[in-house]
Amino acid sequence: MQADLYASCVLMPRKLVFAAWDEAFPDRKQRVFQPSEPIDHPFVEIARFESRIAGAAITESDDQALESFAKPFAEKFLVSPIAMRIRLENLALLHRTVPLQRLLSDGS
Repeated sequence: MQADLYASCVLMPRKLVFAAWDEAFPDRKQRVFQPSEPIDHPFVEIARFESRIAGAAITESDDQALESFAKPFAEKFLVSPIAMRIRLENLALLHRTVPLQRLLSDGS
């Protein structure tokens, strides 16, 4: 676990990841999956991919959708989309759900 963290910091330095994020998203806002129930939050929502083929619904898994989102950053840093997704999540730029502490602090 420590080796993975060290490697991600070497290959995707925090400062350079934030610079790439700012370049891609001048609004500097964090991204989150669109919640199933509408809630008030300060993040920009990412829609899930859904497709219908011959009556069957195909939905991306959370990991697949986040990795698709992270792919342009992964190409820039020459790492896998999985590694980039994990780094973006660890830097709190990308979220699967709206962080609970954000929901609690907004309600008070």
